[in-house]
Amino acid sequence: MKPRLTLRQIYGENAVYTPRTPYSDNPWMMDDPHRLDALTSREVAIADIPVLVHRATQRDKAQKLHDLAGLPWVEQPYTYETQEQYLAQIQSWCEEGKTIVCQYIHEAELMNRDCYWMDAEKFNQLNTKAYIDHLIDSKFVPSRLNVELYRLSDAIKNWQPPVVLKPGDDSPTSGGYGVIICQNKDELTEGLRQFRMTGTDSIII
Repeated sequence: MKPRLTLRQIYGENAVYTPRTPYSDNPWMMDDPHRLDALTSREVAIADIPVLVHRATQRDKAQKLHDLAGLPWVEQPYTYETQEQYLAQIQSWCEEGKTIVCQYIHEAELMNRDCYWMDAEKFNQLNTKAYIDHLIDSKFVPSRLNVELYRLSDAIKNWQPPVVLKPGDDSPTSGGYGVIICQNKDELTEGLRQFRMTGTDSIII
C-alpha cells in the first residue's frame, strides 16, 4: 500500500516538517514533554521531506524497531534535544526561506507568520473547533452554542445532559484534551469548574 501523494508532492521541494506541539502554555494540549518528543518521529516512516525530530528518536533502538516493522530507516538531518535547540532550528529555517509544515500554530514571537506553508491564521482556524460552522455545511454540524464564559451558567439552563463542553476560543486543541462529556448535572457542574480554572474566554456546548 502506497499513498496517492507524498508530502513532497503536497508541500513542495522546499518543505520541511515539524510535528512537535509548540512549547507554549496551552491547557488543551498534552503537557508531557517526553511523550511529545517521542512523537516527533511518528511520521518519519512516510515522510519524504526532512522532519525535525528529537535526537533520542534517531538511536539504534529506534532503527531496530523500523527493521522489525519492515520499514526503511531514514536518518533525519535535523534534530534537537532542548527547547532552545528546537526554536533555534525553526528560526534557522525561517531565515533560509524554508516552507515550514507543522500541525499547530506557534506563538508569533517563536515562529514568524510568513514561514508557514499556508496562511497562518487560516491554518489556526482549521485546528480550532470554534470555526467548524464556517468550514462544514451546517446540516452536518450537531446543534451547538458558543457562549462567553461569564454567560455560561445562564446558557446551560436551556440544555439538559448529556452535553459536551469544548473550548470555544481560538486556542488549538489536541487528542481530546478540553473535551468534557457531561452525563448528568454533577458532571456538568464539574465541567464548568474546570473551564473557569483555565481562564478560557468562551465555551462550545
